[in-house]
Order: sequence, then C-alpha cells, then structure tokens
Amino acid sequence: MKKRTLFFLVFILALCAAGCMHGSGPDSGRDLSLVVMLTEGEGYTVTSQNPVRVQPGGTATFKVEVDPTYIIDSVDRGAVYEDGKIMLENVNYPTTIRVSSRPRELYTYVVTNDSRYGAVSSSEASQTVYEGTEITLTVTPKEGAMFLGFSVGGLLRKGGTIVSYATEYTFTITKSIRLYTNYAQEGSKIIIYRANGGRVPNSSLDSIFVEVANSHYICPNTLYDGGNFVREGYVLYGYNTEPDGSGRYYGLGWNIVMPETGIETLYAQWLKETEPEKFKYTISGGKVQITGYTGDDDVVVIPEYIGGNPVTSIASKAFSNCSFSTLVFSKNLKTVTPGAVVNCPNFTTLYMSDSIMSINDNFYQNCPNFSKLYMNATQAPRYISSRNGTYQIKFERLMTAPGKKLIVTGGSNVAYGVISEQLMAGLDNEYSVVNYGCNQSTPASFYIEVISHFINEGDILIHVPENINYQWGYNAVNETLWQIFEGAYDAFSYVDIRNYINIFTSFASFNAARQSKEINTYENYTSETVNMYGDYIKEKVGQTYTPSANRYDLAASLITNAYNKNLNRSLDMVAAAGGKCYLSFACINYVAVNEISRTSSHQAQYMNAAKNNIHAVVISNVADYLMDTRYFFNTDFHLNTEGAKIRTDMLIRDIKAQLAKEK
Repeated sequence: MKKRTLFFLVFILALCAAGCMHGSGPDSGRDLSLVVMLTEGEGYTVTSQNPVRVQPGGTATFKVEVDPTYIIDSVDRGAVYEDGKIMLENVNYPTTIRVSSRPRELYTYVVTNDSRYGAVSSSEASQTVYEGTEITLTVTPKEGAMFLGFSVGGLLRKGGTIVSYATEYTFTITKSIRLYTNYAQEGSKIIIYRANGGRVPNSSLDSIFVEVANSHYICPNTLYDGGNFVREGYVLYGYNTEPDGSGRYYGLGWNIVMPETGIETLYAQWLKETEPEKFKYTISGGKVQITGYTGDDDVVVIPEYIGGNPVTSIASKAFSNCSFSTLVFSKNLKTVTPGAVVNCPNFTTLYMSDSIMSINDNFYQNCPNFSKLYMNATQAPRYISSRNGTYQIKFERLMTAPGKKLIVTGGSNVAYGVISEQLMAGLDNEYSVVNYGCNQSTPASFYIEVISHFINEGDILIHVPENINYQWGYNAVNETLWQIFEGAYDAFSYVDIRNYINIFTSFASFNAARQSKEINTYENYTSETVNMYGDYIKEKVGQTYTPSANRYDLAASLITNAYNKNLNRSLDMVAAAGGKCYLSFACINYVAVNEISRTSSHQAQYMNAAKNNIHAVVISNVADYLMDTRYFFNTDFHLNTEGAKIRTDMLIRDIKAQLAKEK
C-alpha cells in the first residue's frame, strides 16, 4: 500500500514538472522584455520611442536632439551619449537612465600673432563661442618665415608649451584660452630645453629657447654645461626627448637629430650626487680632493661641492675594490690621478666632462669591463672652425643620410678625392653617400666602429686606406681625433673603449692645447670646409706644391701587422649589421712612390696581402690609383678637382663591377 501511494505521488509531481516546463517555453506567450526609460529635461528632446523594451542582454537606444545652447554633461547607469544617441548596452533589468544637462558656457579664444611673419584665420567669425565648439585656426607664414606651431602659456621663447606644430590646428573649446603663434627664420632649427626639476638661474622661466639659423651643419649641438640649469644636490649629465629619460638621450654638446618639424624639446637629466659621508676627502686651499670611498652604490656621482668647497681632484686609490658599475665625474673636477680607480671589476661606464685638465690612461687599472665613455662638454668649442673641427659634419651626415648608405672611409685622400654627388649619380642614386675621409693619422678602426652602429641591411662601406699604420688598424687615439670630434663627443659613446689606447692621455693634451685658442660656437665653420656629404669643397685648381720623389712604398708589412685585428674587428661589426665591406686604394702621385712599388709584381704582392688579411672584398686595382702629377693639388695624396672627378669615375666603375659579380 505504501509503495502504491509513493508511486502515485511521484507521478503527480512529474506531471506538474512537465506542465511547468511547457509553460516556460517559447510558445508560452510570456513577455520577458525589459523596460528602459530616459528622463526628460531641459535643453534636449527625446525624438525616438521612450521608454523602450529590450530583451535581456540587449541594447537600449534613444535618439536625442540637443539645443545648441545646451550640453549633455553625463548619463548614468553606464549609458553612453554619442552622435545624438544615448545607448545602454547589456540590459538585464528594468531601469531609468538619468540625463544631466546644462546651458553651455560662453568662452573666448584669443590668438596672439605677429603679423610681420604671418597671418592667422579662424573658422569662427566671433572670438566668443559656446562651449564645445570646434574651431580650426589656419596660419599662412610670409616668405622667409617658418611656422613653429601654436603654444599656450606664452610664446615658446618665453616658456610656452607647444600644442600643435601644424599650420592648421583644430580643437574643441572647453574653456577660455589664449593661443600664441610662433615663427622663426625659414630653415631654422629650434630646440626648447626644459629644466625638468632644475631651474634657470636668475630667471622666472624653467626653460631655454634656442634658435639655430643659417647653420652650415646638419645637426645642432645641445647646450654645453655652462651653468644654464642648476639643481642643488644633483649633477646634470645630459638631456632627453622625454622627461623621464625614456626617449633619446643626448649628452652635453652632442649632435641633435632633428625631427621633420624642425623643433625639438629636450629635458634636463639629473643624477643625485652621492652623499658626502660616503667619501673620504681632504680640503686644501678651499678645494676638495677625494681620497676614498666607503659606499656600495651601483652609481657613484662625484658631488660638485662638499661643504661649499668645489671637488676638484681624485687621489690615487680613491676608488679601490669598489662594486659600482657607473662613475660620474662632475664638472668641477680638474685632476684625476693615475691609479684613481683600481680593481673595480664591475666598473663599465664613465660619464666624464671636458672640464678635466689632467688625466691619463692609467687613471684606471685592473678594470676589465670598463668599456663605455659618455663625454660631456662644459666649455665652448675651439677647433670647430678649423678643417679638422668642421669634419664633424661627416658624423652628422652618417646619422641623417636617408635610405641605403654608401660610406667611404680613409684619410684626407678620400675627403679631397671623392665627389659624392657624382658618385651617387653614377650609381643611379640608389645610395646616399657619406664621405667619411678624415685625417690619415687617426685610427680608421675608430670611425668604422662608430659607422657600424648606423649600418642597415644592404649598406656599403668602402675603406680606402692610405699608406700609414692608422689606416690599417693602429688603434691609438690622438689629439687630432679629439679635434675632429670636439663638436661630436657623442661619437665616443658608440665605441668600446677597450679597443683603443691613449684615449684619456690624448684628451688631456688636446684639452690643454685648446685653452689658448679663441672661444668659438658650434655653428661657426671655416670657408675652406666640407659640404653636407663630407666632401672637401674648395675649388682645387692645378698644383700648389712640389711633389715628392720615390718617397712612398706600397708595403705589404702594413697589411700583415698584428694591429690589423683592430681594423678587422670594426669591419666585422659592419658586416654583422648587414653591411658590405669593400676595399679600394688611395690615390698617390705616381712619381712619389718608389720604383719597386711601380712594378706589377710588387703591386700584386700588396693587393694579395690585402685580400688575404683584411675582412673586406678588394674591388680595385692599386695600379689604377697611382695617378699622374697633374691631378694633385697640394700633397701627393690630395687630388685637385679634375683628379677627383677621374678618381670618382674609377670608383663608380669598381663598385658597379663588384655589384654585378654579386648578382
């Protein structure tokens, strides 16, 4: 009996469940839609159905027409107002959307414009407009003027902030505003320096505006540290395109690769000085000498002052068995004693200023990982208008040459004897040529290592060495190299200084020698100069010297010397970056080489030595480059203009022949 009763109850429950399921199906007729309503208010009208019904998870949409003198400030419940519609997505329960509206404010916009340089027009007839109005301002510069952009807070040269570089600027007004138009001489380069936590002495501004006009050079130099910015307890070690240092870094006196706008903003970069308590030091005559260091910082920054006295020297063994990786020499430092940094295996990087007058390569000892030098300027250049100094434009061309590059390195034989425009035209303008011929008595391996950092796939480097050890790998840095890079200290940041000798000793000699020379500017240059490609451009007519006789030997010993490893290391870096390495030969006055060097057997020996020992493809025949006396200008290596044209044609021929072999 109990079992029959239980079965009956289960059967009834099953029927009830089935009935419930049937009633909840799609044919049940129940409406599950949800009601969404939009509140009505001042300044707008709902032009679509209100309220609306939407299925669970659907979107409620309302069309609204807003009075031009009103603005919808907000809508709640997560709804969005856009393009005349208010929408609420993913509706899961009945809701009311509340709209907050208000009358639009009236704002004014004022444009301060110097009509001597250009005219400005507006899309709005009135300078008083409703909030939210879209305004387009258009500037038309006058002939000879360059528009720099619109700024707020004042003119750029008065500390204003750029809001648009374009001559047509569209913005939506949200408050009353004053805009400034900024102009400069056409072709100028503008750099705005921000103190970025520091200050400009004796000024209410936190910025410095620099206009470089009519410069011969491609890249303007950053401000050297002449006290333009100060920040107590910090050392200025450079600038950056971003305030937090995440952009491109430029040292002091370095070359700026300008953006297409012609205007760049740089932010001062600061390092906090290491606490004086971590140093041992003596004070004599009001000057501090660092004698020891007891800290364990990863970055050690020498203070500019301790107790109000300038820190001017570092004694021997002041930094012994230390763990730091980076050392920063502040600008008051004048003397670094031999053995100042010893047994510091983690030491890799030095920030050094050219305020130092006494230093040599023995200032560091047993520091096997010291490889990076960031050289900063604290004084104006002196050599910039000399022939060596003006060679900095070659580095600038290297950094800025567009497209595929063809770079020719060597001594002044290349500077005088390659015509870049002729070379480019002869190669169907497929390459941008960089004439990197400099002084023959400076290490070619240094230039080529620098160049390797700017090589892209398919670029070509052609080394054209003269008959001197520097051109075949001898790696001693000398005063001449420092003169060439006085306006381009950044070049040193691209080399591993372990690959070179005499860097610091030669710097001290260079720095001492230039103190007696006239102070110059980075923009000055000699009239006997080089063009934007790096070619020496003085018209070289006829012959102005007495040729040597039997002086030079095409000596294979130059090519087989142990120092060739330095040249090969740099060439390998070019190849690793995707570049092709070719070798050609310097032009020499035929009568200036000795008789044995005029023989085909001796020339073959010389060329075979190059083929077997140098990591570059020999593309030329040395005999072709022993040229007649009438083609030389003022030395046995400096071609006159006619000779340079002939030599450039020969180089074009040799390059084309090699490229044809590679197809």
